Amino acid sequence: MNIIEIKNISKIYKMGKVDIDALKNVSLQIKMGEFITIMGHSGSGKSTLLNIIGLLDRPTSGTYYFEDARIDNLNEDELATIRNKKIGFIFQTFNLLPQYSALFNVELPLVYSGCSPKRCREIALSLLKEVGLSGRERHKPNELSGGEQQRVAIARALVNDPMIILADEPTGNLDTKCGNEIMEIFALLHQEGKTILLVTHNEHITSFSQRIIYLQDGKIIEGKNL
Repeated sequence: MNIIEIKNISKIYKMGKVDIDALKNVSLQIKMGEFITIMGHSGSGKSTLLNIIGLLDRPTSGTYYFEDARIDNLNEDELATIRNKKIGFIFQTFNLLPQYSALFNVELPLVYSGCSPKRCREIALSLLKEVGLSGRERHKPNELSGGEQQRVAIARALVNDPMIILADEPTGNLDTKCGNEIMEIFALLHQEGKTILLVTHNEHITSFSQRIIYLQDGKIIEGKNL
């Protein structure tokens, strides 16, 4: 079953009087339970594609189907509902709130969804334990290592039990050891049935995935199964 199918997606950014073609007629299917990595040089369109799939940006043209329903024509509130309930995001820069504890950073999406304080706390503590951060829940981001901060970000991405996890260079700011530890977490999540789409420039990371998509100049130039 396809969770996501995009057809002939293009994205054009206007820079003054110049049009920049970030994506050019890209088509892609993502099946339930897949682990896909997207690779390409800087400027190839990797992050643009991830942002469109994650409903953080709209395509200039083309169609987008989520669970067999067309969604590229929905309004912003409708897209936000899908994004918040069904998609988990993990970024290279962690995007944690520096003034709050790891626990509250993980709880926050649940608070917005109307979860009771007690239930929010239970879920957040359970997820922090799952990513190996028991005992570090009260620490603020600046009291955690880069690898620990990314673990918090992964826990936060999981709080609403998303159908798909989108990760943009999740090991880009980490050393090799920490990066491998983070990828082991992704491998475990995949074994548990999560669908994962991960952008990277690191060839080593592709060993964790089932399929690799190569982008160049806004186009898919190759795709292969592992």
